Amino acid sequence: MGFGMGLISVSSLVLVQELVDWSQRGSATGSNLFARNLGSTLGATALGAVLNYGLTHANGGKSITSEQLRRLLEAPRGTMTAHSGIGLALQQSLNLTFGRCS
Repeated sequence: MGFGMGLISVSSLVLVQELVDWSQRGSATGSNLFARNLGSTLGATALGAVLNYGLTHANGGKSITSEQLRRLLEAPRGTMTAHSGIGLALQQSLNLTFGRCS
């Protein structure tokens, strides 16, 4: 998906530059880059909100702190039993955010 989006972004930039006069090429390029950055920002914000909602919802309405997530991710492999509830909430919220990849 990233490879395809990379190809499309370069192609769309060249297409936009070819459609305008030389005097407008800088404005067209700047507008294209601004729209791409704005889309990335809004997309990351929306997915972050869905992830936070999923964490709270999967944990029975209780907030999971960043410190709890950090401890979960830094825990040695095989010692997840103490953090199994948080790990399950993280798994469920990631599935909600990004969908199931199978």
